[in-house]
Amino acid sequence: HLKHGTTTLLPTSMTASEEDLPAFCKTFTEFKSTVHNGAKTPGLHFEGPYLSGAGGSSKGAQKGDYLRNPDILEAERLIAASDGNIIRWDIAPELPGALELSKKLSSMGIICSIAHSTADCDTSLKAFVSGFSHVTHCYNAVPTYRKVCQKVLDGVVEAAYLDDNAAIELICDGCHIPKGIVKLALKIKGADKVMAITDAMRIAGTDMKGGILGSLKSGTEVTVAAGVAKLLDLSSFAGSIATTDRCLRVLCRDYGIELTDASKMLSAAPAKLLKLYDTVGSIEVGKTADL
Repeated sequence: HLKHGTTTLLPTSMTASEEDLPAFCKTFTEFKSTVHNGAKTPGLHFEGPYLSGAGGSSKGAQKGDYLRNPDILEAERLIAASDGNIIRWDIAPELPGALELSKKLSSMGIICSIAHSTADCDTSLKAFVSGFSHVTHCYNAVPTYRKVCQKVLDGVVEAAYLDDNAAIELICDGCHIPKGIVKLALKIKGADKVMAITDAMRIAGTDMKGGILGSLKSGTEVTVAAGVAKLLDLSSFAGSIATTDRCLRVLCRDYGIELTDASKMLSAAPAKLLKLYDTVGSIEVGKTADL
């Protein structure tokens, strides 16, 4: 990742069993204690397991067998297992207990994000005042305007646009999000509130044509087709194989985004969200010179 322009990243878990997740935390603690020359890893990102599988589209490539409702006691056990290294946690806010958990996590300094959700706009707006700060890979596995049983509904996307404080992530690999949506997001939110992310799974930066997404013991086998990771039946994208330099090229060369905006989306915006902007995210005297 460092070779491709990522100087700071959060190792990320997928939805998994309560046995696998503490093991992930332990592995990170051991890794963090070693000397290495790669990108800095200030903490962990939990994507799940408190996500929605309703209708299939919200689940994406998450393991449906392990999706579950928020459990504060389990969350406390995972926080303890991580030695306090969890920085952000992705949750579907419509699930029972989600808002209570988000309030607790945010009170502990853990950033909460809406992800893999079927929430409508009102539920999402409530989430933004209950500890949630942004939307994980917006448009992917979260709803926008749609019709259900002859009733039109709004969704997470509209709430993110309506709440001035909410930030959004867009997977800028050139496959997940088209040019018009990136430009619309920038027009509504501005580059300070739109983060360009890779959503990279473990085979990113390699020439491998397949691999395992999530737990190596019980994760999901994926294949690479047309520059993106997909489930074997090609029914869904399964994360990304993009690196930061690819996202920069897509934004500037393919989508016509100004370099200054693309740079903010890849550096300053995520650094501010993760509360790391005092040391990284821009070129300034006194900040880390990890260019």
